[in-house]
Amino acid sequence: MKELRKWHTATNFAERIEKINRRPAAADIALQMRSAGDNAVDLEARFTLREGERAVQAAEAFVIIYENQLRSEIRAGENRGVNLQHERVVRFWSTALPLSKADGTALWQQTLKIPADWQLKQLGVAAFVQDAQAGEVLQAVALPGCLQPATATAS
Repeated sequence: MKELRKWHTATNFAERIEKINRRPAAADIALQMRSAGDNAVDLEARFTLREGERAVQAAEAFVIIYENQLRSEIRAGENRGVNLQHERVVRFWSTALPLSKADGTALWQQTLKIPADWQLKQLGVAAFVQDAQAGEVLQAVALPGCLQPATATAS
């Protein structure tokens, strides 16, 4: 991914996000997360480059599991005694999944065993497609934490 210089300046950051959001998506992502019994989830992600983007030679996709509402009790240093709350903490990051050069698609499926210290009700899943050579994200989608049968699609 490309670096965004001056990301800490609210105006620069907002302008960059607005510019990105005006561009049409270069890929479609269909994402599912379902309960697979005790402490496991079935994940499925389908990635498709749009017709005009199939020339991207190094398109790759990733799937991420994140957890919300984590807390850290700080016991030392300048923040001692403070409880920090964390959102969208990455708990799992898949290996890169290359999209087919022939048709610009990829399918990723996995059953993930959830460690006992993760809060099942606070898990979410996200996915993105990027042009690895140019460092550009072509599309991204997130499905908020819920382990009921649900589907998110981004186009």
